[in-house]
Amino acid sequence: MREYKAKPYQKTSRPNDAERRRIFYWFKRISSHTAWKQILGYYENWTFAVENCR
Repeated sequence: MREYKAKPYQKTSRPNDAERRRIFYWFKRISSHTAWKQILGYYENWTFAVENCR
């Protein structure tokens, strides 16, 4: 089985305006997803505790 090795990123210029917007949109999307996923975990634990407290 062959081992995959990632190639180093070799772009030497700074991102242009369009690339910068895409990068920040991606950061915003994954950050929001991560936060909501964590909140969902808290909510699921709370509902489990409430349903089984009798």
